[in-house]
Amino acid sequence: MPRKSSLSMGFAIALAILTISAIGGMISMIIAFKVQTDDMKMTPPPTIIPPTMAPLPTSWRLPRYLIPERYEITIQVDLYTRIVEEVNVTTPNQTLHFHGNSTVHFQCHQNTDVIFLHSLGLKVSSPRVINKDTKKEMKVISLTHQENGTDFLVIQIENFFKRNGNYSLFLAFKGEISEYLDAFYVSRYAEFNTEAENVTIEERFLAATDLEPTGARQIFPCFDEPDMKAVFQLKVIHRRKTKALANWQMTLFEDTPKMSSYLFAFTVSEFEDFAKFYYHRVDIKTYARPEAIKAHHADYAAKITAKILDFYEKHLDQEYGMRKLDQIALPDLNFAAMENWGLITYQEPALLYVEGVSSLLQKEAIAEIIAHELAHQVRGEKSKEISIMNDLHKAFEDDALQTSHPLSQSEEFKEPSEILGMFDAISYCKVKYKHLDSKIWKHIIDLSSFLQAYGIEDSASPSEVIKNWTTQIGYPVLTINTTNGESYQKHFLYNSSAVSNQTWYIPIRYKKKISSNPDYYILLNEWLLANINCTGYYRVNYNLENWKLLMGQLETEPDHIPLMNRGQLIDDAFNLARAKLVNVTLPLEMTRFLRKEKAFLPWESAIRNLEYLVLMFDRSEVYGPMQSYLRHQVEELYNHFKNHTDNSTVPEDHSSHVFLPLLFSIHPNLRSTIYCQAVAAGEQKEWEFAFEKFQDSFDSSEREQLRRALSCTKQTWLLSRYLDYTLDPDKIRLMEATSILIDIAQNAEGQALAWDFMRAHWNYFSQG
Repeated sequence: MPRKSSLSMGFAIALAILTISAIGGMISMIIAFKVQTDDMKMTPPPTIIPPTMAPLPTSWRLPRYLIPERYEITIQVDLYTRIVEEVNVTTPNQTLHFHGNSTVHFQCHQNTDVIFLHSLGLKVSSPRVINKDTKKEMKVISLTHQENGTDFLVIQIENFFKRNGNYSLFLAFKGEISEYLDAFYVSRYAEFNTEAENVTIEERFLAATDLEPTGARQIFPCFDEPDMKAVFQLKVIHRRKTKALANWQMTLFEDTPKMSSYLFAFTVSEFEDFAKFYYHRVDIKTYARPEAIKAHHADYAAKITAKILDFYEKHLDQEYGMRKLDQIALPDLNFAAMENWGLITYQEPALLYVEGVSSLLQKEAIAEIIAHELAHQVRGEKSKEISIMNDLHKAFEDDALQTSHPLSQSEEFKEPSEILGMFDAISYCKVKYKHLDSKIWKHIIDLSSFLQAYGIEDSASPSEVIKNWTTQIGYPVLTINTTNGESYQKHFLYNSSAVSNQTWYIPIRYKKKISSNPDYYILLNEWLLANINCTGYYRVNYNLENWKLLMGQLETEPDHIPLMNRGQLIDDAFNLARAKLVNVTLPLEMTRFLRKEKAFLPWESAIRNLEYLVLMFDRSEVYGPMQSYLRHQVEELYNHFKNHTDNSTVPEDHSSHVFLPLLFSIHPNLRSTIYCQAVAAGEQKEWEFAFEKFQDSFDSSEREQLRRALSCTKQTWLLSRYLDYTLDPDKIRLMEATSILIDIAQNAEGQALAWDFMRAHWNYFSQG
């Protein structure tokens, strides 16, 4: 013990001496430096001016400090497209995982030390920032998700990005494929396995994307706003086969054009077969379930796509910008179709035409939807489309409510979910309606020519004209008095007591019976018709004398009134009555000319508007006389087409043993109506038979017709059961659930049921 103490004491003394010596040496050096530099003029240290940094965002929109130019994305999809059970082999469990990485190349437009981009539901890691100008890596301080509903992914760096500098950001990510119909989702379908010893029906899986309006952020971190366009390069790694421990296959796609993130799309499926049609330099491929391709259900779509593309290119004098155009019919998709650039996705009924099953109306609808989507492709995101009258009735109806909204919002959205609320009939239909005739439509980009054609250019600038229609809610009603030549406009609202001071620049084209004076004065017993061919987005009201002259013309020589206007006059009259601007007897008197009318549009307009009256009066004493009047009006039309109807057979006995075998041998054009009436006249047995056929059907057209027919039953307990089935994905696809809800709501017996059911299960229905 004494020996150890002596040793410790010695170390302590030595350490103290060394410390004192070090301090003394430092003091000596400081004094010497001071003495030597007293007579010298020292250069002061440089003043470092901190860079002007961009402020942090104060809204739900991304700041525009950094603008993306290119994405390089690699995604590995772990989904099995089929689960195969084998003897002595462990069957794999289905997996909905995906993972990958992305590199976004961007340019700095304002000095900043932080990156804001979007990410939702992803696990993001491994950030790496490169200064492309200096080829050096920049240190990342932090990576955080903002938990305030903005979906912002925030990356802080140690230094800062310099204006006009070029940079790249690498991120790794992991996510889950959704079981709903949003972003990157899984879809299920059944397929006959003819390779098995006994033919069996087996379940298949596919993964697809639907990114409009804000779904891209759920697949990879990105600047997910429409104006922040970039080029996308995609590499997808997917299973080569469907067995466990299978090899992986990699598919590298060509660069896309510069586009918005919501147009990014890909699918992973077993859809190897396709209907091919080569149009000039464009390779058109239409994909669908293997069984549908083998049955040639996609052939019509492939052929009509080439014809429509040829029409657009010649009519618009602009070529489609890519070498390939893929279309795919998906078993599940939220909307009827989505215009992803180069890969258009469709619901099966919107693309597949089944010969002998699909009606001519369904064939027309397929062509119309394809034309709509291709218009986006040819004109990109500035597509312009020809509108016809029945495209607009929903927008006209919704836009006449005080709850309407303008096309262009002056206030920013408070949260991303509000963006989806803008995707309604008002935005979707009103924006594509043009105050043009076919001669001016092909020159639509030249707005000055359009304004000059209607005499507006001298009184207002193009921006003033457009602003009226995009920043204000609703649309006008133009009132013309032919007795004194006066005219005025006001905001058209169903609520006649509402006050509005809004006005619009209205392009007016009109026609008179005889004279051609350039004003609204007319001769005695001469009518005036405004908004010729419905080229303007407004309604027209007249003095009662002019209304009666127009009705007289329709009953004697209707061809003097253009076809579009025959439908428009009925539509305007009924809606003016709803707004209490005319007496309700006026539109009812307007329908008298229909007794001799053979064209589709006037009848379509009348039936659509009469449905509203039926809903209002179906439980009143007026309903009976109304039905009698309508039967009288349709009698000549029925006789006109009796050559078609005489060959159809309607059984007198509606019992199941007579009716049900006949049900599926009806002409495709008549099936939808007859199916509905059969289910309405039947009982539980007929309804269950139709539902069984609905579930077993592999034909999308037949399935759609049966889906609608099932909602026609008059048995409320069956309607209630049908609503309950919509919550079971094994019975009803989520894609079909909302349509069934709407179908039942149109049945007088199911209105209250559908309303209560939707409110009780809103969270489920809002997913599809």
